[in-house]
Amino acid sequence: MAKKTTSNTSNSVIKNDEKATGCKQKKSNVDLNQFLSEIEKRAYEIYEERKKNHIPGDDFTDWLQAQSEIKAKYKMI
Repeated sequence: MAKKTTSNTSNSVIKNDEKATGCKQKKSNVDLNQFLSEIEKRAYEIYEERKKNHIPGDDFTDWLQAQSEIKAKYKMI
């Protein structure tokens, strides 16, 4: 009979490890819920700024910009 396998998941976002990059890097553990919440908040701020200034755009682009900014904040780029 086949054994049921379970994956070990955690609520953290981790930089690429040494095996993937070939060099040693400091790992940055960030709570996933906090990380996503910060992106969501920043994306909404970007949306509000864009609408206030009548700048064309869309929610997906706002999200990508916010994600990029938050990743830079945590030095995850």
